[in-house]
Amino acid sequence: MDLGWVLITRAWHISRVRLSAEAFMDFLLSRFQFVFVYGKYILDRGMGRLLRMSTIN
Repeated sequence: MDLGWVLITRAWHISRVRLSAEAFMDFLLSRFQFVFVYGKYILDRGMGRLLRMSTIN
């Protein structure tokens, strides 16, 4: 009885850790994607501004 309970809790803990790791990876990926898109947007705007300034000057 005790051994079975230990195995069940161990398996549940492992699956929970795996789930949280996957959720953490998803969170990191979505966060990275957001930063990447936002940075690209800022870079595009900055490049456009630089090009406009260079054409004006």
